[in-house]
Amino acid sequence: MKKTFLALTLFSITNLFAQTYVVDAGANASICEGDSITLSASAGLNYNMSVSASSAMNYSFQGDFNGNDPSISAEVGQTLNFTVQSPGHPFWLKTSQTTGSGNAIPGLLNNGTSNGLISWTPSSPGTYYYICEFHSMMVGTITISASSSTNNYTWSPGGQTGSSIIVAPTSTTNYSVTASNSNGMQASDAITVSVNPLPSPIILDMNVCQGSSVTLNHGSQLGYNFVYCCGFVDGVPTTVNQTTTVTFTATDPQTGCSSDGLFIIFVDPTPDILAISGQDQAVCTGDTTGGIVWTGSVGGTSYFWSNDNPNIGLASQGTGTQINPFIAQNQTNQVQVATIVITPIFNQCSGTPDTATITVNPNTSSILNETAIDSFELNGQVYTQSGTYTQNITNSYGCDSTITLNLSLSFSGLYQNELDKINAYPNPTKNIVQFEGINNLDLNEFTILNSQGKVINNILLEKNKIDLSSLEKGIYFIKISDENNMKTIRIVKN
Repeated sequence: MKKTFLALTLFSITNLFAQTYVVDAGANASICEGDSITLSASAGLNYNMSVSASSAMNYSFQGDFNGNDPSISAEVGQTLNFTVQSPGHPFWLKTSQTTGSGNAIPGLLNNGTSNGLISWTPSSPGTYYYICEFHSMMVGTITISASSSTNNYTWSPGGQTGSSIIVAPTSTTNYSVTASNSNGMQASDAITVSVNPLPSPIILDMNVCQGSSVTLNHGSQLGYNFVYCCGFVDGVPTTVNQTTTVTFTATDPQTGCSSDGLFIIFVDPTPDILAISGQDQAVCTGDTTGGIVWTGSVGGTSYFWSNDNPNIGLASQGTGTQINPFIAQNQTNQVQVATIVITPIFNQCSGTPDTATITVNPNTSSILNETAIDSFELNGQVYTQSGTYTQNITNSYGCDSTITLNLSLSFSGLYQNELDKINAYPNPTKNIVQFEGINNLDLNEFTILNSQGKVINNILLEKNKIDLSSLEKGIYFIKISDENNMKTIRIVKN
């Protein structure tokens, strides 16, 4: 806003100069919303003079003081304005009558100029001088006496009085001041106090996981400069391990106005899984599994589990704190292993997963097609009639094994099977099987079948013994036969 002055000019016929009474309310100002400011005005007479030099003998004045090197008289608080146009004769205001640039009155803009304005409002009584920097003849005195007048000030709006007042506008406001002195002179001036709004950033609370790296970017997002507590710096990653109330100061870089605020970084704990160890299990096809149950130390934790082998009869995924018992499935002849991965989650924070396994062993079946004379023995069971028979035994996995025997018998008319006298011991055995009732028979080699009835080896008989150390643990059948009969002995190897 352009400042305007209302001044009263007093003409003196005797001295032929005009004294101008002026009040200055100061420069326009800006404050932040909620702040106050002190307005200070000053008033006094102004003397205006133009200064020139036609020779090196003297300065020529025109205006409130006229003539060659006139003596000037004024009071403290009055303003002397010298408009200088004196090429080659720098015009100095000094505390002593000396040439050069020393002893200059301090704080004066353009002091020593040859072309410009020098404005001086003396604050102390005394005798001062104006003088050319180069020519000592170009000199004059300035006598400053104490102020003899009193200034009164009235401000609007508000009606406050005094040269200085404190105001706290809530919006941009124009203030004017009217000054008058004891001589009846009066003048007015006005200034504008602009009120800038405070920053009003809206910062929401945050939820993060324990140990997370948090980067605050409010400065770039909101256009303010932020200073945070607690070691946080805008744009710099910071690790947080506990819930923190973050206080901040936001400053508008355009106005310099600041406001304070806070937000909370809630740190969620890392969830865990307890009681999952020792719950691995192995079952047979068709059996009901045991349940798998787990807990955690962090209340409110959710759990997500996944199953990498749905063929065992369990869904591929689920939630909760347990997997209920279910009927195990295995449609193959191979062992099926499912890995169950349980992941704890608390407010989107994932903990370390844990695992359990469910092994579903297969039930097996086999078909034996056999011919014999008079009778046939399988797994200790003697058959004397042709037909189809079924046996249910335990396979090497500890699960059911079904043997279907298709038997065709022919009869000699005489039934005397010396093989019936053969017995094997110990049974179960670790490696060696001893036979009795075999001494009178011409037998050198036995056939070994697995639990499915498949021939896996022929083993030589030595001293009425056979060695099974080359076989894995499980159930086997030893087939003994002569030219007329056959006997099968079931052996369990530990």
